[in-house]
Amino acid sequence: MLEAMMLWNEPNNLSHWDFELDPDWSQFAHMTCLAARAIRAEKPSLPKVLGGVSPIDPQFIENMAAHGVLAEVDAGLGRVGVAPGEPLLQLARTIENLPHLRFAGITFYPGHIKGLDESGLRAMAQLSDLLRGILDDFRTAGIEVGIVSGGSTPTLFHSHEVHGVTEIRPGTYVFNDLNTIRSGACALEDCAATILATVVSTALPGQMIIDGGSKTFSSDRLANSAEVTFGQVVEAPGARFHKMNEEHGFVDLAHAEAEFNVGDRVRVIPNHICVAVNLHEKVYGLRGDTVEEVWSVDARGKLQ
Repeated sequence: MLEAMMLWNEPNNLSHWDFELDPDWSQFAHMTCLAARAIRAEKPSLPKVLGGVSPIDPQFIENMAAHGVLAEVDAGLGRVGVAPGEPLLQLARTIENLPHLRFAGITFYPGHIKGLDESGLRAMAQLSDLLRGILDDFRTAGIEVGIVSGGSTPTLFHSHEVHGVTEIRPGTYVFNDLNTIRSGACALEDCAATILATVVSTALPGQMIIDGGSKTFSSDRLANSAEVTFGQVVEAPGARFHKMNEEHGFVDLAHAEAEFNVGDRVRVIPNHICVAVNLHEKVYGLRGDTVEEVWSVDARGKLQ
C-alpha cells in the first residue's frame, strides 16, 4: 500500500547538483513543485515528503541567505508589523545578527487607506512622510535599506508617489470588485471577474432567488457603507442583491428594469473577489463566450 511519496534530491550536494546552472536552488524548487502538483492531481490525499536536503555544500546556505529578509513595519493599519522608530531598527539588527539571514529592506501595507478622495490623498501624503522618516532613521543608524516594498489596490496609481518605494504590491487589482470601485481605484468595466449563478425561483413577484449564497460570495459587505448588499447583477444593475442564506441569494427586482425566468444565468460582481475566489475550486478564463483557460484554485482548503 502506497502511504506517501518522497521527493528526494540533494541540491546542496555538489555530487548531485550543478550550482552553475542553478545557483539559488530555484530550478530545483520549481521541479519539486511540478512533481508535487502531478502527484496531487492523481491522488490528492497522498502525503508528500521533501527529503535529502542537508547542508553538505557550504555555499548552499550562503546562496539562500543572499535573497534577504524584509522587516515589516506598521504603516497605520494596526494589524501586523512593528512600530516605526527603534522597534523597526531593532528588528533589522536582529535579522542581521541571526545566522544565515540578511536584512534586505522593509515592507508595509497601507490597508488603512480605503479611498482616494481628499482624505485618502492626505493619508497618502502622511504615508510618504512616514516612509521618509523611517529611511532617515535607517541612514542615521548606518543600516542600508535596499528594498522598500508596499502598496495596495486602492493606492495602486499613487503608490509610486510614496517616498522611497522601490516595489508596489497590489493584489485585488488583478480582478477588481465592487469595493475596488468604491475606493476609486477602478471603474465597473475594469472588473474582470464575475460569479455565474442560476435563477432557481421567481415565485414571489419582484424577486428572484439565485443558487449562490454565503458559501459562494462570502458575507463581506461593502467597505465604508451602511448598505447591505452582496454584489451587482451585471444583467440588471438596478437589481438589489440584499440577502443571503448559505446556498441562496435574494435579489430584489423592483428597479431591475429586466425580467428573469427560472434557469436564466446571471453574472454577479461580488463585493470582495479575494474571498469569493477562495470559495471556489476553479476559475474559468473566457474570451467572449469561449472558455480558453481553466485555473485550479490551488490554495483553497489549505488553512488547516
